[in-house]
Amino acid sequence: IFADIEQQDPEKYASDIELWNAMMNVYAKNGNSHKAQQMFEDMSTRLGLKPNSKTYAMLIHSFSHSGNMEQAKHIWENVIDDDDVKYDLYVVTSLIDGMS
Repeated sequence: IFADIEQQDPEKYASDIELWNAMMNVYAKNGNSHKAQQMFEDMSTRLGLKPNSKTYAMLIHSFSHSGNMEQAKHIWENVIDDDDVKYDLYVVTSLIDGMS
């Protein structure tokens, strides 16, 4: 599935946000936050899949724990446009955890 989504047929999985979150999380946990962000951009821009609070929490966590707190703050301040998502417990916790 991983190769299918990345290289061959990402549209086939365009409606499965949990699958995209899981794949981005794999990159994030392995220190590849830029690949996680690239997948985020493909998912949201190219395929039009709406990120949820788990998506943003994972992305913020990924950048903050790879030493790029500025990018994590940028995502929280400028990319998240829904206040319900921005102030979600897990999203805010990811941001605070990265600052500590």
